Amino acid sequence: MPQPAPTISLTDTIAAIAAAISFIALFVGLYAASVSRQVASSGFQAVEKVKLETATFIAVLRSLMVKGALYTQQDQHRRDDPAFEAYLDIEPEQKAILEFTHSPTALAYYSFVAKKSKEARESGKKQEEWRVFFLQLGQLQQTKNPWSAARVAARLERQFDGLAEADFREIASHLDNLPKAIELLFSEREHDVLTYVLVEKEIDDGPLSDDHFIDFVQFLRKDKSIDDPELDVFWAAASGDTQLLESAHQRGANLQITSGALIKRYQQWVPEFKQRLAEASETV
Repeated sequence: MPQPAPTISLTDTIAAIAAAISFIALFVGLYAASVSRQVASSGFQAVEKVKLETATFIAVLRSLMVKGALYTQQDQHRRDDPAFEAYLDIEPEQKAILEFTHSPTALAYYSFVAKKSKEARESGKKQEEWRVFFLQLGQLQQTKNPWSAARVAARLERQFDGLAEADFREIASHLDNLPKAIELLFSEREHDVLTYVLVEKEIDDGPLSDDHFIDFVQFLRKDKSIDDPELDVFWAAASGDTQLLESAHQRGANLQITSGALIKRYQQWVPEFKQRLAEASETV
């Protein structure tokens, strides 16, 4: 005779459901604990901070681009007058950019830019837009013309097109480990155009002191009418002329050239320059 099918009591059914619910609750609890630990970790918070401040920065760039586009449609005779009812004020965006350059995220980007410059130099790549990233931020803080600001903002925005999740994690790692970030920043300073010409230019000074080197650069540029983008690099750094530095970069200047190399290149003019120094000291 066929055996009757086993019956499942209501109690067994409730017990099975309760066991399943307990298992699911345990799984959800473990997952929630894992997520909580991840969210609470300094690494996760650093990544989120970099993402948030980068998103804010890109939004500022886009605001400048919109204002620049609107500027081109305005009355050319009135648009630069602050009293014009439709005057486009870009000071709020400039203030936001200044805040970004003063933020910990900016320090993390300095290390990232140094690495990008190092990779470009080692691969022989002359054009590396990240090299002038902070110089362009300086340009944005100086200009009062919405259209000029919009053009710089558009170039800056394009640099973020290729950034992936791994790049943001790398940038954020400099916030998560500040001593390592500072060490990296110093060790790769020679690949950072901003600091190299200002901090390291005294290396290999040759026959001229550091105090006289910039005067020698200006002597060559002005008195000898020498058009050399690598002379412009040093003069731009000394004078704070970011547009000249960007122009020198675009004309193929080696942004890591030393002062000693330039002195050697123009050694024939050193005696005349020294003579001028001597004559100037005698008249004082």
